[in-house]
Amino acid sequence: VVEELETILAELGASLTEKEVAELRHAARWHDWGKAYDVFQKALTAKTVPAFPLPDELHRWGKSSGKSERYEHPGFRHELASALGMLSLGHSDLSCYIVAAHHGKVRVSIRSLPNEKPAPNGRRFARGVWEGDSMPPVKLGGGVVAPATTFSLAPMELGLSADGKPSWAERVLNLLENYGPYRLAYLEALLCAADRRASANARPEVSND
Repeated sequence: VVEELETILAELGASLTEKEVAELRHAARWHDWGKAYDVFQKALTAKTVPAFPLPDELHRWGKSSGKSERYEHPGFRHELASALGMLSLGHSDLSCYIVAAHHGKVRVSIRSLPNEKPAPNGRRFARGVWEGDSMPPVKLGGGVVAPATTFSLAPMELGLSADGKPSWAERVLNLLENYGPYRLAYLEALLCAADRRASANARPEVSND
């Protein structure tokens, strides 16, 4: 995806600012981090032996040539898991938004859906991501290793969180004010295009290290 994005950026010339290019490159590197969540891994590897890979093998299990099993958390969206993990590490609001939005399922709000399985013990949940669940460290390629992280869904609530951080909605509204809806949609579309090109031209021999 990173390589496909670079091809697209080269074709666009000076239509993007240096900041937008940097944010897109960052988003491309981190956009699939949420696939390390065991909800995704268990569905993808249900028919393999062993069924669930060890953490240091997670980077191999990002795509499937066949149909994966249903998620144990109905409605799961890996891009939301990626964005929430990035947000917890202090990544920029723009890169988090591009990651969350590039499949068109999560934009201004984070909310649970009627068909979802509620998280136990009253924990918050949305799009199959459960508060308090975690992801292990995982290689993202290019020498980047995402650290272990635990999900907080505090951003889905309106108003400031207990630690004084803005909600997801406030962050996105600020982005809309700064970039406008069309510019945000353009940036989102560029990551989506790179992602689709990479899926269509997969090269399994390429190392993720």
